[in-house]
Amino acid sequence: MDHVPAGKLNAAVRRWTDLSDLARRVRRRSVDLAMFFHFRPGVKRYIPVALKPWIVTEKQRRELRRRCMVLEHAARRVLAVRATRRDVRELLPFTEGEERWMHDAYRGDFARPETCFSRMDVATDLGRADWLDRARFLEANLVGIGATYYSWCAGRIAAELFAPRLEKALGLRLRAEDDILDMILRRCRAHGARIGRPDPTVAFLEHKRVEHGPFEYQTMERIFRERGGKVVVADPVELRRRGGEICFGGTRVDILYRDPTLLELVEMEEDGDDLRAVRFAFRENRVVSSLGGEADQKSLFELFSSAKYRDLFTPAERAVFRRHVPWTRLLRGTRTEDPAGRDVDLVGFVRTRRERLILKPNRDYGGSGITIGNAVGAAEWDRAIEKGLAAPGGVVAQERIEFNTDVYPVLEGGRVRFEDRYIVTGVHAGDDESAFLARMSAEPIVNITRGGAIVGVLVANG
Repeated sequence: MDHVPAGKLNAAVRRWTDLSDLARRVRRRSVDLAMFFHFRPGVKRYIPVALKPWIVTEKQRRELRRRCMVLEHAARRVLAVRATRRDVRELLPFTEGEERWMHDAYRGDFARPETCFSRMDVATDLGRADWLDRARFLEANLVGIGATYYSWCAGRIAAELFAPRLEKALGLRLRAEDDILDMILRRCRAHGARIGRPDPTVAFLEHKRVEHGPFEYQTMERIFRERGGKVVVADPVELRRRGGEICFGGTRVDILYRDPTLLELVEMEEDGDDLRAVRFAFRENRVVSSLGGEADQKSLFELFSSAKYRDLFTPAERAVFRRHVPWTRLLRGTRTEDPAGRDVDLVGFVRTRRERLILKPNRDYGGSGITIGNAVGAAEWDRAIEKGLAAPGGVVAQERIEFNTDVYPVLEGGRVRFEDRYIVTGVHAGDDESAFLARMSAEPIVNITRGGAIVGVLVANG
């Protein structure tokens, strides 16, 4: 089976006569599972879960997983190239503090094992026959992968509340997707084994002192421990080095699974935090995601989409890039090839192609600061270009891809309406497993921090 047609799924959901009651049951489960986000100090907001799941087939999982792993493997090699090529260093800018941390960690040894836990954001519609042809990667996320717990919860809710109804209506056997929490811990254990620390104790590293954010790790810690996992949750300042070991209180820690980016760690240290234990962990290659994950700036896609860098990648990698990676350039005064391969002045080209492009902050996340060319006028577009040229870390111009939409039941004021929503997914991929972070929103920039909803994902067997 190649795909489950969206029309077939939507017709089945439209026959549900108890959607209001179902919405209340979904809400109760999200509260039970602590699916909340601190949008401001002391205020919890529960993440909404869509009242219809996505259904992915084994073929879709296999094809997307393979392509995501191609991107991850290519990205992990980039920092080694950056160390020897000035043009790549200019394309992936780091602060002086970040450069010092990387020099201290690598000390010229770029051959050591790199392990990342990644999510590749993909725009497609899995309910269409042309889902693979439509698939376009939006960006790579290799460090500080957020919302993993939320996607795990949404998958559990979908399996409990949606699957039994849909199996009969669609004539399919449905199951929850691969367990993303197990995927994370397996990746950490595999890295531990590679560096001589089998069966490691893993410290999930997050900045506990901030007053807003998801704070997923504390809830995940309880689940891991119930499963017998050796896990602690630590703020970077709570770790100490004792000889050749890293300790959290009285617990020896073997691997750090990190939420903070390198830039965030540098800023903590500049503010006076003692991060010597974290520096030591990077030096000893005991961190997941490894420093290779710092290549996940949006300008990475210029390396993937420009002929100038084709020598860095294999023919198989370049074939995936050509089919699925949109034209992307770090905005700066230079000449480059346009999407048709013609030599152009980059800034001039971006100015005149407003309706076909978008601008994104190179190193920001959460969907903030994005300018969609065909949604603004020429004057606002020019202002965004000038601001981007002066912005620390830069801005990328990217080919605007077609927004994908689907119909969802929406509950407002006790009544259910079916409305179009924009959709996007992120794919966490391993060699033989995958999990999806599916999202929908009334806005074309789909992000849960901007009011979007998580969509539970079910797998159709057979």
